[in-house]
Amino acid sequence: MKFLIPCTFVLLAICLGCNQTITTLVSAPQATEAAFCTKSCVTDNTCTGSTVTVNGAAYYERRALTAGSGLGGRDTTGSGPSGNFPIRGAELQVLKNGNLFHCSSTSSTGTYTFVLPDDSATYTIKINSRAYSADNKASVLNSPTSKSYYSTTTTVVATGPGPLTANVPNAPYNGTLTGGAFNILDKIYEANVFLKTQTVSASTPFTVQHKVSAYWSKGINPNTYLGGDSSQGLSFYAVGTDELYILGGIDGDTNNEDTDHFDDSIIVHEYGHFIEDNYSVSDSPGGYHNGQRIVDPRLAWSEAFASFLMAVVLNNPLYRDTIGNSDGTSSYAIHYNIETNSRNAGVNKLDTPIAGSLGEGNFREFAVCRTLVDLFDDIASGLADSDTDGVTLPFSDFWDVYTDDFKNTQAFADAGHFLKLLDDAVATNFSAVLTNDEQETQASRLEYGWSNTITAPSGGQLAGICAWTLEAEDQVGSAANGRQEMIDDGGQSGVPNEGTLNAFQVSNQLKSNDFFYYYHSGGTLSVSLAYTPVSSTTADLDMYIYKTDYTFGSSARMLAYSNDLATGADDDSGTESVNVTAPAGHYMINIMYWTSEQGSRASASTNYFDAATYTLRIGTNKYFCK
Repeated sequence: MKFLIPCTFVLLAICLGCNQTITTLVSAPQATEAAFCTKSCVTDNTCTGSTVTVNGAAYYERRALTAGSGLGGRDTTGSGPSGNFPIRGAELQVLKNGNLFHCSSTSSTGTYTFVLPDDSATYTIKINSRAYSADNKASVLNSPTSKSYYSTTTTVVATGPGPLTANVPNAPYNGTLTGGAFNILDKIYEANVFLKTQTVSASTPFTVQHKVSAYWSKGINPNTYLGGDSSQGLSFYAVGTDELYILGGIDGDTNNEDTDHFDDSIIVHEYGHFIEDNYSVSDSPGGYHNGQRIVDPRLAWSEAFASFLMAVVLNNPLYRDTIGNSDGTSSYAIHYNIETNSRNAGVNKLDTPIAGSLGEGNFREFAVCRTLVDLFDDIASGLADSDTDGVTLPFSDFWDVYTDDFKNTQAFADAGHFLKLLDDAVATNFSAVLTNDEQETQASRLEYGWSNTITAPSGGQLAGICAWTLEAEDQVGSAANGRQEMIDDGGQSGVPNEGTLNAFQVSNQLKSNDFFYYYHSGGTLSVSLAYTPVSSTTADLDMYIYKTDYTFGSSARMLAYSNDLATGADDDSGTESVNVTAPAGHYMINIMYWTSEQGSRASASTNYFDAATYTLRIGTNKYFCK
């Protein structure tokens, strides 16, 4: 999850947290991955007569994560000889004269055993960076164009009486660096085993149904596959493709530049997007994000889930992203403790909770992530329940909601919707977790996708509960520089009357915007907004109606909008309306408090932090009400 992300692609949507703006997908001839081997010398009756048993084990090496300076030398904490790490559940191939003779898998401890004819022939043993079993369906391949897997290989002469020992060489952490490929495969295996173990009591336990392809190559930046800047490192998951891409270096440099093949946090986070895509719902629009930024709540939820899965799978609240290693220059780009909301000294803090801003957490990924970790931290011993909230929820509760009601109800998936469904599903009261100053999340759709409507009596709208207040708060600079310097508003290309800059990039989606979810049954859709200023003589509210899979501010996914030109300083008529023929479907109605003084929207404004009250009506007498 690197923290920038764009992301509008041709043919491909990215769901992640990476860094770089990509606009095109590079086309290249696509190879076909070699089929998984199912050949068995036992069932093929080619191991008849006198046989000899062969035993062996496969291990990979990895670099250690140091306390304060990124990747160090070889990690010696593994369970294998010299502290190396077992290659678990990987494909094993046995070849004779270059032809496949027998296939199986390594065990959960990296060992393997098979029989061969006692024929004194030389056999080749290959352990490959892929698996296809009940615990793992994954391939780590060198590129999307050639799709070749990595192997560690040895030979054995089948001469009895046996048993013979034939261990493959360790996949190294440096040099050819194939240990990186096997580490990626192992983290996917570890995530699957965790999900299977933790959902045994769920209504629908996790099973490994879908195969993922992970592309990685030493020194290669996957950004280049997408036409991006080769100097900007990128790891990501591509929604709808079952493909994830792991950063192997930049321009061939693996010792001084950013790499992710030993950054377990990154690997499991990106695999989390694969899980989201295949087992739940992926609504994230992508886009720039970090822990301090208020972002689209669908993006915040998607990134938060992926980081939450990382924490519970690895039994560690630390989100770590390294740059370089001890053979060159080594440091941390990210070293953040989700549980304690703290960072390693010398690394920029990515999150600053703002006490008193209730509900902001739904719009900030690390606040949502901390909420999930606090709710389910008792499932992993490494996640200390430091807030003493007394909440103990099994992961099966999360999985039941995540893969059922949350996946299949409404649209526009965010934390508020998930937490409301979870609250409905479990008996435990976890409100103390939500209102913690470092979370400030809400189990409701009040601030994103409020859907309650009331049909008003003949006298008009219902007073009080149908009146909303929206206060502009688009501070993007220092107050000491004056209001004019604090506002960097303007327009989104393709949206009339919005000036030349991008107002939507700086508009505070929590404070300066309200969002209402509406399912339209088809035909004419009439939406009316009426508003008045609270403490000033001017106000300017606009209305945008988005289709599903929208990006905030993008005209490409707008059904309609109303943003009247100002008739006074920054004041319009106090009404906005849309009357359009629309197909049946889910729509998000966005009310934005305009705070721009740019472009064609009028002269200098004084309403940057003023408030307006409004009502929002569907048709003639149906109002959104609290």
